[in-house]
Formats: sequence, C-alpha cells, structure tokens
Amino acid sequence: MILENHALEIFWLERRIQFLNTLNEMVAEEVLEPEIEFMAQQFSRVENVKDLHNRLQEIYGKDFWQ
Repeated sequence: MILENHALEIFWLERRIQFLNTLNEMVAEEVLEPEIEFMAQQFSRVENVKDLHNRLQEIYGKDFWQ
C-alpha cells in the first residue's frame, strides 16, 4: 500500500508540475486566454494548490499533515 500511495503522490505532483510548465509556456507565447482556460480544464484536478492538497488527502486521508 505504501508503494501504491507513493506512486499516486508522484503522479499528482508530476501532473501539477506539467500544468505549471505548460501554463508558463503559454503565457510566454502570449496564447489567448480562452486557450489557456481550456488547457487549465485538462488539469483541473491539480489546477491550484488546494486541488493538489485534495489529491494528497484522497491518498493519505484528511489528517496526512499531522
């Protein structure tokens, strides 16, 4: 179970990093806002820090910070 949890955590962390890198590239290329919003929808499960926090809670439970 620990290895499975770690694999899930790595997946969501990598997904968040991929989102941030993609967002940075799109902003640097001055991509139009509707296209950025569409891309963000594809990453909605990790779009902001709270979303990532929720993914980690799904893996480790609500008290994982303690």
